[in-house]
Amino acid sequence: QATSSKPKPKAWARYVADSQGKVERAGFQAWFSSTLFNRGAETDTFIVDLNSQLPGDWGTHLDITGGEVVGDGVVLECDSSCTIDIAIDCGYDPGTGKAIVTAQSQRDPTFSRSLEFFAVSGVCGLLIDDDGGDSLETYFESALDSVGVPYGLWNRQVAIPLTSDLELVDFVIWFTGSHAPTLNDKDRQILATYLSGNGRLFITGQDIGYGLCDIISEEYSEDAKSFYESYLHARYVQSNSSLFELTGRVTDPISDGISLTIEGGDGANNQSFPDVIDSIAPARVIFDYSDPVKHGGIRFESDSSKVVYLSFGFEAISNAHDRVLLLSRILDWFGGFTGIAVSDVQPKLQICPNPAVSYSNIRLAGSISPAEVEIYDVLGRLVAEATITPGGTYTWNLMDAYGCQISPGVYFVSLRDSRRSSKLKIVVLK
Repeated sequence: QATSSKPKPKAWARYVADSQGKVERAGFQAWFSSTLFNRGAETDTFIVDLNSQLPGDWGTHLDITGGEVVGDGVVLECDSSCTIDIAIDCGYDPGTGKAIVTAQSQRDPTFSRSLEFFAVSGVCGLLIDDDGGDSLETYFESALDSVGVPYGLWNRQVAIPLTSDLELVDFVIWFTGSHAPTLNDKDRQILATYLSGNGRLFITGQDIGYGLCDIISEEYSEDAKSFYESYLHARYVQSNSSLFELTGRVTDPISDGISLTIEGGDGANNQSFPDVIDSIAPARVIFDYSDPVKHGGIRFESDSSKVVYLSFGFEAISNAHDRVLLLSRILDWFGGFTGIAVSDVQPKLQICPNPAVSYSNIRLAGSISPAEVEIYDVLGRLVAEATITPGGTYTWNLMDAYGCQISPGVYFVSLRDSRRSSKLKIVVLK
């Protein structure tokens, strides 16, 4: 019997995938395809194991095509492959679901390869973890949990998000920590497309300006600098402020009355070289270092997109209260959590307080007839409803139609009269 004399590659087995992350709608499946190769000279059996970390009502399964499926493994002849399709069934509980698939050779125990796949669904925001393997996401997660906003965590080391992923959420938080290099060509292309539409981006991290704009940086290029100036609307000044105190601008909707320390306390204490930046009009400076000619934060607003850029790491803010306050101000400025939603024609809704802790007053203004108030959760389920007379107020006790206290989070208030409708969001805190 003849055998091939062609030398086999050193990497005799491979397990790879093109896509490993996705934002999907609630109730739908997120599909991922991966391929397992046997490039060795002998037939081998690979045990394929699936482990998952999923929100409450989610599920996951896999299908193997090619080879001979035997029990929990697949037999592959030499120079053959099989396709392993992974489905993450997104339920109606918001969050991120992970599926980890491991292929283990039975002929050669030294070959074991695991791939992580994840789906985000049912959320308002996307938290993109681009800190290079640090654990800085905990500072953002804690602040988002305190505000009560459903979010999903995207691991940038596992997968690059697509613009279509970003467009399925209300806002994006992209944090880089002290990681360098970051915001590579693909990242910048995706963000440029996102911000050319209806993007809402909060981006934060030490050395973003240095990496993209300083000519001595290995990341520097004219394209990188152009992205920084054209889409973050920032001008890079220097790589190190040598200052760790910042003060907000009076009357600014985000930073007014906020003073920050970015070292010590219960923050990450990871700032060595916080950049000094300036705004490019029409962007505005929102934070000054203790030397007021040095700036550490800007915001930009166009007809369609909004950007908040901090040239230091949000995670380094020295106390949790300030982190929660700043994040809630940013999200409020993004437009998702304002207390008044006004359509171009009447009627309009007014909500106070918002965020709400024990109750909230929903008032109808500008209508000449009664209107129905309907309150939905982020999954589109009706929570409560009432009728409001013109100029009247409905006091919502934060309970559902069955008299049960609702969970903290984001809710949608819809008000309809006989002519037209108006909608807004309300945040319920713990």
